[in-house]
Amino acid sequence: MATLTNPDAVGMDPEKLEQVKQLFHSQIKQGLHPGAGLAVYRYGHLVLDIHGGVSDVRDGGGATQPVTSKTMFVLMSSTKPLAAACLYMLKERGQLSWDDPVSKYWPEFGQHGKKTVTVRHVLTHRGGFPETPTDLPPIDWPDWGKVTSAMERAQAVYTPGETMAYHPINYGWVIAELVRRVDGRPFNRFIAEELTAPLGMEDTYVGLPKGMEDRVSPMRKMEADADPNGYSTTFKLQVEGIDHSLGVFAQRSLGMVLADERMGRSAGNPLRTFGHGGAGTSIGWADLESGLAVGYITNGFRGNVTNNARLAAVSQAVRDACL
Repeated sequence: MATLTNPDAVGMDPEKLEQVKQLFHSQIKQGLHPGAGLAVYRYGHLVLDIHGGVSDVRDGGGATQPVTSKTMFVLMSSTKPLAAACLYMLKERGQLSWDDPVSKYWPEFGQHGKKTVTVRHVLTHRGGFPETPTDLPPIDWPDWGKVTSAMERAQAVYTPGETMAYHPINYGWVIAELVRRVDGRPFNRFIAEELTAPLGMEDTYVGLPKGMEDRVSPMRKMEADADPNGYSTTFKLQVEGIDHSLGVFAQRSLGMVLADERMGRSAGNPLRTFGHGGAGTSIGWADLESGLAVGYITNGFRGNVTNNARLAAVSQAVRDACL
């Protein structure tokens, strides 16, 4: 576990960091979510590491257990940068190139209009196959053979490379199988051995090991219209425009979102801030100019308007604490 650094040593205002803590706890008291966790780094040094609220809530409103330092949260699409990082490593080792067709390593994938889909297209959500096949119900998602078969059957609804359309689920599945095809190890083993273990990320998994279910804080739907089943060089801008899956303007690099409103307002070049959010719950980002890195995750699923507002408020408060 990282040791907390005196904020003054990295140019952060202790009083304003205290205001960040107050905002963090006030969001829980307001009922925006049952529980949450927040970590803030500057120049690689941990300056804030807090958690609060309750991990689980009964239907009647009673708390079952508090959030602790051992509580794990559902990451949703905050796993996407982790998946992308696995491809960065393979690229760095010369095992693939961004403009290689996915079908070079996975021939069966190149069916139904996907033969020209490249690694770069997948990372920037321009592969053209955003829709998960309807004949793959969630009950079958743990069956990797069924998942890869479904990705092979997936139909390109846009010409690969021409249209940005967020791939909420297919993105991770295709990257995971691509990693397995190139490296030989299953994705969960690759990410554990090459990414999370070396970085000391002891409680980060893509695919929860058996026996750890009780440590996971389940998401709680906080609004009637919030839908947890729907999904609403490396860090250089690759593509921008209207995302045809989300219906909003987006700026993307390779596997990352740039200048997202949930990351607060940069005092410098907004395109130097990169990261990713998890649907309805979380945001993780880093700013190359300010040296900040922030992870904020909640267990309360909200719609875009109120979710973006609460995440942006905390992100901005962190930015405002910089001297």
